[in-house]
Amino acid sequence: MELALIGQLPDLVAADTRLALGQHGKVAQLRFELLGRMQLEQGRASWQEWYVSWSDGSFGWLAEAQGRVILSHRYEQPLRVPPFASWQAGGSYQLPPLGALSVEEVGEARFVSAEGELPFRPQLDRTYRFVDASLQAGGYCTLDYGTVGDDAEVFMGRELSYADAGLSARPAPVNHSGGKLEARAVALDCPSCGAPLKLKTKDAQGVVCPSCRGLCDVTQGKLALIAKLGERTPPRVPLGSRGELDGEQLEVIGFMRRLFTYDSKKYVWGEYLLHGAAGYRWLSESDGHYCLLKPIPAAQVSALSRDEQLMFNGETYKHFQSSGDVSSFDLQGEFYWQIRPEDRSQMDDYVLPPYIVSRELSGKESNWTAGRYLEPSELWRSFKLPGDPPSTQGVAPCQPNPFKLRARSQGLQLIYALTALVLVGVSCVLFLPRRTVLSIPVPVAGPTPITLSDPFTIDGSTRAATIEAIGEPISNAWVGLDVALINDETGRSDEVQLAVSYYSGVDDGESWSEGSPRDSETIGSIPPGRYVLRVETQTETGVSARLPEVVQVRVKHGSFLWFPLFLSLFALCASPLYLLLRSASFERRRWAESDHPPGGGSEDE
Repeated sequence: MELALIGQLPDLVAADTRLALGQHGKVAQLRFELLGRMQLEQGRASWQEWYVSWSDGSFGWLAEAQGRVILSHRYEQPLRVPPFASWQAGGSYQLPPLGALSVEEVGEARFVSAEGELPFRPQLDRTYRFVDASLQAGGYCTLDYGTVGDDAEVFMGRELSYADAGLSARPAPVNHSGGKLEARAVALDCPSCGAPLKLKTKDAQGVVCPSCRGLCDVTQGKLALIAKLGERTPPRVPLGSRGELDGEQLEVIGFMRRLFTYDSKKYVWGEYLLHGAAGYRWLSESDGHYCLLKPIPAAQVSALSRDEQLMFNGETYKHFQSSGDVSSFDLQGEFYWQIRPEDRSQMDDYVLPPYIVSRELSGKESNWTAGRYLEPSELWRSFKLPGDPPSTQGVAPCQPNPFKLRARSQGLQLIYALTALVLVGVSCVLFLPRRTVLSIPVPVAGPTPITLSDPFTIDGSTRAATIEAIGEPISNAWVGLDVALINDETGRSDEVQLAVSYYSGVDDGESWSEGSPRDSETIGSIPPGRYVLRVETQTETGVSARLPEVVQVRVKHGSFLWFPLFLSLFALCASPLYLLLRSASFERRRWAESDHPPGGGSEDE
C-alpha cells in the first residue's frame, strides 16, 4: 500500500477532551482503539468525533458530549433508508429491522480538520449530512449520508460514562506540528472588560461576564465577545448554589428567563442549568413553583392514537400546553451550548402530576426532558437558601393535587363504611323481630270520634314502633286520625297524625287520582311496658263520597329507622365529597391556563 499526499489540513482547534489517539477502551468483551479524530462545525457549534476500531474487525465512532460518550459501531446488514430530505427533527419513523426511532437532529456539518486514520478521504470545508435518532428498543442510531446522494451508512450506539467505556485519563494530545494542544483553561479573561471568568465546567461553550454583561463564545479555546446584554435580575437561587436533589450533588451554573407571548399576554418563567457528576439537569421556576428535569432519549416517548397524549415509562401523559416562538433573555452564568438571545424554539408540555415530560424543538434539533414537581421547601432545604421560599401563585402544570390522594383514601374508607352500614340495615330489617302488638278497628262514623284500646304489653328491648292505618274501601273522602301511644305506667304519650284518602275524577278527558287508603308513621325509642292506644278521627267527604265503616289501626314494635342510617351516610360522605369538590376545583385551576381549559373557555368563565 502506498501513501499519497492529498492536501494539508489546518491544525486542530484546542478542545477539551479526555481522549487521545492510540487510547484503548473496552465494552463487555470487545476492545476498541481510537485511531483518528475529526473536527466538525455546524453554524455556531463545533465538536469532534473519534474513529474507533473494534477488536471484532468492525469500526465505528465515539462522540464526547456533556461528560459522557456515545460509542457506536457500523451496522453491517443491508438497510433501506429514506432519502435525507424526508427526515424531520421531532418525527417518529419505522426503519425495519431496527424498529421505531425518534429523530433528535437532522443536520449538516462542515469538515474542519482531522488527525490520525479515518475511514474516508477527508475533504476540507465539505459538508457532511447526518441524522441522529434514538431507538425505541434502546440506544442511538446515526445515519451518515456523506456529502451527496441518499445512500447512508448506519451506526448503532449507546451512551456510556467514561468509566463504563473503559477509558482512563488521557495523555496530552499533540497537533500536526508536534506541539502540545492546550485544553481550555479554567479561568479566562473577558474580552470586553478584562475581568477574570472562572468556568465551572469544561463543556462550557457560552458564558456571560457578571461585570460587563458580555455574552462570550468559548468554543475556540478563548473568549470571543458575541453581544452585550441588558441589566440582570438576581435569580432566587444564586449561581454557585450547591445541593442534593434525587440523590445527585448539583451546582447551579447558569440561569435564563424564557418568554412566550400568546394573545398579547406574556408568559415569563426562569430556567436554571444544574451540573453534577451524571451530567446536566434543569430546574424550571414559575410563580414560585419548581420542576426538576433531566434529558431523556426521544425514543422513550411514544405518541398514542388518542389525541394530545403520549406514553413515557409505561404511563400516559396528557398534553398541557404548546408554546411557539419561545425566546431567552437575562442570561447569566455559563451554558454547554452557544446560546444567543435571538434563538427561538417551540415547547410542548405533557403532564401526569407530579410528573412532566417536555419537548423543545429548535431548528433541526429536538430535545426531550422528563422530571417532577419540586416542593419549594425541599429546594430551599437542600440548597440551604436563606429565609423561606416565596409563596406560590396559582397551580403549576405538574403540581400534585393535595386533595386527590386524601379524597381517594377517604373514598376507600367510605366504601367500606357504606358497605358495613348497608349490611347492618339489611340485617336489622331481615333478622330483628318486628311484631304486631296491637290491631284494632276504629269506627269512622261511630257515636264518638274517640276510640281507646284495651291495655296491651310491649316486650323486649327499647326499639322503634310503627303505627299504620288502613281504610278500605274509600273514595272521594278523607279520614284523619290523631293517634296517641300512651304508656299506662309512666303517662308518657307519643303522638302521630295519620290520614287515609282517595280522590279521583276526569278533567278535560284526562283521568286523575290522588291519595292512598294506607298511611303510617314511626316513633323511635319505645321501651317495653304496658300501653294504651287513643285514636281520634275526623272526616271530609266530597261528591259521590264513600267512607269505610272502620279504619284498621295497628301497632308494630321493632321497626327499623332508616333516617339515622341516612344521617350516618351523609356524615360519612361529607368529608370525601368536600375533598372531591376541592380536588375538582384544583384541577380546574390547573387546566385553566392550558391549551385545554375546562369547558373550552377561560379561567374567568
